[in-house]
Amino acid sequence: MNLRTLLVACVANPVFMFVQQNPTIGIKISVYPNPVYIEKLESGQSVAADFAIENKMAAKLTLKSLTVSVYDDAGKLSFRKTLNDERKNTVYVPDRVVPGGKTLQMNNPLHLFDKHLVLAKLKYDFIFSTEDQKRDYSDSVELAPLAYRQRTELSLPLKGRIYIWDGHDLYSHHRYFTFLYPPLRELGFRANFQRYGYDFVFVNGNGDMYVGDPKDNQSWFGFGKPVHATADGVIVDAYDGLPDNRSFNEKEIATREMAFAGNYVMLDHGNREISYFGHLKQGSIRVKKGDRVKRGEVIAQVGASGSSLFPHLHYQLQNNVGAKNAEGLPHQFSKFERVIGSRTLRVSKGAIDTGEILESR
Repeated sequence: MNLRTLLVACVANPVFMFVQQNPTIGIKISVYPNPVYIEKLESGQSVAADFAIENKMAAKLTLKSLTVSVYDDAGKLSFRKTLNDERKNTVYVPDRVVPGGKTLQMNNPLHLFDKHLVLAKLKYDFIFSTEDQKRDYSDSVELAPLAYRQRTELSLPLKGRIYIWDGHDLYSHHRYFTFLYPPLRELGFRANFQRYGYDFVFVNGNGDMYVGDPKDNQSWFGFGKPVHATADGVIVDAYDGLPDNRSFNEKEIATREMAFAGNYVMLDHGNREISYFGHLKQGSIRVKKGDRVKRGEVIAQVGASGSSLFPHLHYQLQNNVGAKNAEGLPHQFSKFERVIGSRTLRVSKGAIDTGEILESR
């Protein structure tokens, strides 16, 4: 079993879990996590939920239609949007086929809404069809997403010009962690700890991430650069000593749930808001469990340990220590600049995501 299958659940390789077959029931939809949060973005509002689609039929079912209806706090319909075969847009749903007797973990494809909408209640109506399209099966779910109130003011963990190689948009690998996959369930994983994660990479003025041989860690501009505490807090977990060889032993997950992270630090800010810094450089961690640190303090260096494609910093905010029972939290950073071509835009506080280039001083 490779890393992508175990920890990422790539779009091209959806993972399924076996369930009891019952040809009289059809399908059942469940929603994760609980609660579901609203993330405030520059482009609107995002609801990063997962749907567990349980096919209790013996036959394969394929998504035919998905509709989201938005109701305000007075219970009035204010927005509706549909993906369906008639409009030829269900093809843009990465995982939409559920084999008989299995459950598909689908990331919410209708997740982005205008910032002026009040998302008091969201109703998702699903229609699945048999392979011969002679019979349809439907189910619906309702959720009341919450606007997450961030308690900790966060600074970016790196100083300089950084590129978000992958964040947590709909197509990010961080969003496709298949915690419903039986082997991961058996190991104790119950949530997506990296639901709002980022992979930060240092770049130069041209946007280059390295010069020379990309297989050589030293060729990357970020390798060995300082990693800073995002806010005051207490170190609740830290691990060092692994080489920067861009790999890890999958078998270690059974005894050490953070094995894939390589060298890492977890910083508790209080109020169940914990910063996680992953793939740190071997021997660079300056803190230990129990230490109190201040915002901006250097705690380690950027590395390539663990499940790392190349030198970078993985960062996220989560509600618990570890990975098995931790859920990612939406969050914003304070006092940084967005690099927009030849100009920069100062941001007092804002959300960030995949593809953006930022400056932090």
